[in-house]
Amino acid sequence: MSSLSLSKLPPKSSFYSHSSSSSSSSSSSPVFKSKFIWRFPPPKFDNLPSCISKQSSTIDIQPLNIDDELIKRQELAILIYDLGLHLNVSFTCIYTGVVYMHRFFMLHPFQQCLKESVAAACLFLACKVNEMPRPLNEFTRHLCQLINQVHNNSEDFLSTSSSITTVGNITPEVLSNYNQQIIDYENMLLSTLGFCLNVEQPYMIITRTSQTLSIPKEIAQKACEIATKSIFFTHFTMKYTTNLIACFALYLAIKSSQIIIPDNQDGSQWFHLLNEEFTEKLLQELADEYQLICMEKSSKKSQERFEQIRQQTVKTIFLSTSTKKNFIFHRKSIVNNSNQDQANCEQSNSTTSLHDNEQHHYPIATTSGSVRSTTSSSSSI
Repeated sequence: MSSLSLSKLPPKSSFYSHSSSSSSSSSSSPVFKSKFIWRFPPPKFDNLPSCISKQSSTIDIQPLNIDDELIKRQELAILIYDLGLHLNVSFTCIYTGVVYMHRFFMLHPFQQCLKESVAAACLFLACKVNEMPRPLNEFTRHLCQLINQVHNNSEDFLSTSSSITTVGNITPEVLSNYNQQIIDYENMLLSTLGFCLNVEQPYMIITRTSQTLSIPKEIAQKACEIATKSIFFTHFTMKYTTNLIACFALYLAIKSSQIIIPDNQDGSQWFHLLNEEFTEKLLQELADEYQLICMEKSSKKSQERFEQIRQQTVKTIFLSTSTKKNFIFHRKSIVNNSNQDQANCEQSNSTTSLHDNEQHHYPIATTSGSVRSTTSSSSSI
């Protein structure tokens, strides 16, 4: 097998980050935090990089259909999950990796990237951020195994023009090329994210709200399933705040169960506990958007694979947030990780607030997250 070409990797000079102007600081303060906006207005989703035709002396990008672009995201989200499953990492790492992938492709076209390697780099970085690093060689071997499995069992799940060559054996030279490819994409990812690395999850919000409202556990688990599927199958994490995603998931779970949550004594409704600006109309709009995507804008293979994921994860996610303990996925079983007493579902270094245009719920996230090592530790494995 010949070594893999890295021709799709853009030059390092083209790496760029998405960030707003740095927050103002006084002249006496040499250190300040930058503000990053990782929520985009609706028009952005009609003009995603993969859906825009670009022509130059070096690049000729044929645009994707918007629905096809979303399906590619769904496939990579499931690939990240499967890779995390093989590597026995926490669902927090998987969730973080999926969000990184969504952020990356808000600014880069699929046509210009080796998408499976991007997915691996997203999870590779997410594991470091969540202090569960895995050897780079291990990442590469499991990624190749997954690509082989996908091509053998389901030709139409990932595109036939996979960026990873299907092989039976991996030579040291080829392994080194793959490793370098993931490292290069990790550097590109860091540049794109602007080192805004913390990611909030909706599960703790769902659990605490359910406990406050005395909602049955089965409905809370259903809400966790909806929240997870919304991250895997939609652009919600790039459109809406974590608070709103959690609220919408609870709203849809409650509505489908046909139970009634009484209004508060002051006349406010239950979802006002999360944000006084939320309305039933807004939550129903999200529910309609979510259901439309799940019914009409996702592949059958992705739906079938997510059903397996749902059976493996949702109950564990709910139990882990209830007990505030992290959890580890194994290929045949799921066990609690008793060595970690803090839930990674809460990112203490990240704070969010609503944008001035409140009705769209675009928060500005200010973070000080960092990674202790990005490439040096990886290359020495």
